[in-house]
Amino acid sequence: MQVRKENQILQTHLLYCSLKMISDDSLANKTAQNRFYIVAFPTNPKTQLILFTGILIIYMMAMLGNLIITMLIIQAPKLHNSMYFLICNLSILDMSFISVTVPKILVITKTNMNVLSFNECISQMYFFIATANIESFILTSMSYDRYVAICNPLLYPLIMNSVSCFFLALASWLLGFLNSLLLSLLTSNLLFCKLNVINNFFCDLKALLKLSCSDTTLIQTIILVDNFIIGFFPFSLTLASYAYIITSVLKIHSTEGRHKAFSNCTSHLTTVFLYYGTALCLYMVPNAENSQTKDSTLSFIYVALIPMVNPLVYSLRNKDVLGALSKVTGWNKKHKVNQKTIVPKLS
Repeated sequence: MQVRKENQILQTHLLYCSLKMISDDSLANKTAQNRFYIVAFPTNPKTQLILFTGILIIYMMAMLGNLIITMLIIQAPKLHNSMYFLICNLSILDMSFISVTVPKILVITKTNMNVLSFNECISQMYFFIATANIESFILTSMSYDRYVAICNPLLYPLIMNSVSCFFLALASWLLGFLNSLLLSLLTSNLLFCKLNVINNFFCDLKALLKLSCSDTTLIQTIILVDNFIIGFFPFSLTLASYAYIITSVLKIHSTEGRHKAFSNCTSHLTTVFLYYGTALCLYMVPNAENSQTKDSTLSFIYVALIPMVNPLVYSLRNKDVLGALSKVTGWNKKHKVNQKTIVPKLS
């Protein structure tokens, strides 16, 4: 009888130990699934400082340039119209767009702490998709603004008034956040049972789907439809707008008039082709053998260089912005005073 009791106790103890080991393994697997490792920039200590400094300069230039454009449009009454209202939205968006990913890159580059929790990864992906979607809608709204200004100039104050511009911007922001919410919720329900190494410098949806061991057929189908609605359709509307614009401009007889009309569109066209060109190469081109390096390079151009270039495009090629900048800083008055003091009066 005593031997039977000891055997039962031993079996119970062995069962408890087995269940504990299974529970510990499950907890370890669950913990591993809730972590993601960013390995886009493998660096050695010699190049680490150079890379950190370069990324920091790009980030500061993007933030400063877009902040200057935003403040100028807010303060200069001459820039209080529909076109500059949309440019102001684009500048605010670019500051948000680059701030979603680049500060984390700086932390990883400086400290080598490349681990993101599941919640951090999904949150970063959510804001990245949202800002990218909103930018697509804002650029389409800007192309429509240019179409009305050139093709229907007499109706421009009536069509592109402050109320219509406000609702265009509001719809762009709302649709972007709602669409991103749908994709983020679907992604958060996926299982990740592999080594969660992301070969990019942020939590990109494309990279996360590669890591998932769940069936991603549904979300892949939704993404395909989403790319058409959010990407291809707005881009087609932009191209159609500029087809009408070019047709109307070519009908202008004076060379000066054609040059003025085209100069009002070149800044926007540059931004459109930079944004959509990079996005199409990143998300529409099939994966190649060197796709990891290509994706990281294109992603960096997409999220860092374009927000830095946009304010340069809109300031250096825009006389109204340069005029507002000189007026706010008082540079024009100082320049005139210096000219008066330097140039002597003729007797």
